[in-house]
Order: sequence, then C-alpha cells, then structure tokens
Amino acid sequence: MSQRTPSRKRMWALIAIAGFLLVDVALVAWALTTTRASAPSTPGPIPTFTNRPATPTATPTPAPTPPPTPAVAAAPRLLAVVSATEAYRATPGACTGGDAANTVFEKSTDAGATWQAFATGQYNFHTMLALSDATDTRISAVVGAGANCAIGAYSSFTGGQFWQEYPQNLAAASYIDPADRSKIHTSAGAEAAPCPAALQLASGANSTAVLCDGTVFTRAGTGTWASAPVPGVLALTASDSGYTLAVANVAGCAGVSIQSLPVGGSPTVVGCDAAATDLTGVTLAQQGSSVWLWSGGTVAVSGDAGASW
Repeated sequence: MSQRTPSRKRMWALIAIAGFLLVDVALVAWALTTTRASAPSTPGPIPTFTNRPATPTATPTPAPTPPPTPAVAAAPRLLAVVSATEAYRATPGACTGGDAANTVFEKSTDAGATWQAFATGQYNFHTMLALSDATDTRISAVVGAGANCAIGAYSSFTGGQFWQEYPQNLAAASYIDPADRSKIHTSAGAEAAPCPAALQLASGANSTAVLCDGTVFTRAGTGTWASAPVPGVLALTASDSGYTLAVANVAGCAGVSIQSLPVGGSPTVVGCDAAATDLTGVTLAQQGSSVWLWSGGTVAVSGDAGASW
C-alpha cells in the first residue's frame, strides 16, 4: 500500500503538467493568429500637418482699356504758303445755295497768329477749289463763280484784295471736279481720279498726288498711278522731294504725324505736331522747309520741313 500511493501522485502530476502545456500552446497559437489578422496588409500614408495659413489666390488686375481711336475723316481746306510767316487760306464753300459769301478767304503775315479776311462777294465766288502761285502780293485760285457756279481761273496781284479772271490759265490748273469727285483736272486735262472719291489733289514740279480714303496715289508726269496705303492720312502737300503728309493715329504721336512720301514710294515719318489734337479739317501746305499745319482752329508752323513744331 505504501508503495502504490507515490506512483499515483507522480502520474497525476505528469497529467497536470501535460494539460498545462497543451493550454499554453493553445493560448500562444490564438495570440499569434489574432495579431496577424489585425495587422494591415498595406501601410497607410503618414499624415502631415502644417500651421501656415493657406496663401490666398491673387485676383488678376484687368488691363486698362485703351481709349478709343478717334475717327478721322480727311476734309482738308485750302492753304498756300509764301514763307515761314506769310500764307493764304480759304474755306471751300459750296455751289449750292444763292449766298456767295460762304467762301472765306484770309491772309496771315505773322505765322498764323492773326488773319485778315478779304471779301469775295463782289466777285460772286461760291466756292474755291484750289490755291496756287502764292507770293506776298500774288495768289491764284480755281473758283466756282456766278449764278451757275462756273469753274474759272482767277488771280490777285494785291495779296487777295482784288481779283481778275484769267480764262487762259484754267487749262493748266489742278482741281477736283466739285460735281463729281471721281474726276480730276490737271495740266494734262480732265481725267478719271485713281479712286471713286478724290479728297485732295496736289501737283509738284513734274508729278501729281491724289488723296483718297486711307491711300495716297502718286505718279510722275502722266504715268501710271502708284498707290501707297496710309491709314489715318488727312492731308497732303507738294514738297521739294515729293509730298508731305499729315497722318492721325500714329503710334508715338499724340497729335498729327508729319510724313514724307516720294513719288511712287512709301511714307517715312519726319516729325510730330503733338499739340494738333483737333483733327477737324486738317490741312497742310509747304514752301521749301516751311510747313504750315491747320487743324481745327489752330495753325502751327515748322521751319525744318515738319521735324519740329
């Protein structure tokens, strides 16, 4: 009896140890399974944080709207230069209506500061179409006179005070037909203008120029017309080297740009009269290096062919 009892105790101890080991293995297996299931298969992004305030998006400032380009219309009046201090000018007038006083003819001897008006009503001048041959005492004009506004050539040898008709001079005169601006008259006779509506006609020593809408046509003698597109051109006059132009809306010139145009060529800028901002009835005339610019109610004179004013 005393020998059997320890053997049973040993057996039960072994059974208890084995059971403990089995439970321990089961717990370890469960723990491993739980940890593996909870681990993410793909690591997530690491969050980032900042204390800086977001930079506001700048609102673009709209570009300033440029001022509208002034509309220009070539409607030159009549101007004939004697020198840097003396010139004649006239408003064309019209053949319509019975009042012959609608032609205004004036002379300045102080560079355009003041003008003396001469009456033309006694000669029944309804319109003046051209001025030429200007000296201190002589001036010639192509005029529409009388009840039927007949075109005639007149000259004054008293500086514009008294006039006399010279019919023999009409054949060589240059002017635009007032009844049909698609027709011009030069020393070669009557002919078609190079555009449907001629606005101004000028004659040089052996050349002719016609101002049309945005284009100037020139020719040597009675040759073929050459066209020179000149946007904004308002007036022209004959010069020693061809023709001088008055042009509006030219970049870099706030007023009227003065440009030189050789016969058959293209214009180049000579200068700018920045003060000539009234583009009404812009008119240009030249004698040698003396250039007169009549714009609105103002007259300016350049002594260096339009380079400075």
